[in-house]
Amino acid sequence: MGERIKDARNAVGLTQQKTADALNMTIGAYQKYESGAVEPPLYSLVSLAIVLNVTTDYLLGMSDAESAGA
Repeated sequence: MGERIKDARNAVGLTQQKTADALNMTIGAYQKYESGAVEPPLYSLVSLAIVLNVTTDYLLGMSDAESAGA
């Protein structure tokens, strides 16, 4: 999941810091999501999907379509 989070973040042109700020978390906590050291809880997963403009299914690896319309 970490690689998908990173790819989605890069696709929307956000830095790790900007993404962490949008999620109201520390950059260290966010980096654990990207590295795969920690999986985000459900509420964070939904917030990530909104901020990164992708579906939760994409982040979870259940779909290769990044958006619901793809």
